[in-house]
Amino acid sequence: MKKNLIETIGFYHNGKHYMIKVFQVGFKYTVKSYLNNKEANSYTYSVRVGEVEMKDWKFQHGNKSPFIHMVEIAMDDIKNGFGIKPSS
Repeated sequence: MKKNLIETIGFYHNGKHYMIKVFQVGFKYTVKSYLNNKEANSYTYSVRVGEVEMKDWKFQHGNKSPFIHMVEIAMDDIKNGFGIKPSS
């Protein structure tokens, strides 16, 4: 199956611009944090959403996308320094 970039969400923390990217492969959504086009930390978040297609979920139901909570967790982990390798 093809890996699709669904959404990119940027945020600033400590003067750095991070990007949270959301990918979809079939019914599985994966969220990963990036800084300067490199992984910002070692964490990846994913969820499998049964038979729901993204367009149906987001536009027909009007609810938050199924991956929004994972994006929030990814941002919190960056802000709290989780999974970030110490600078050498």
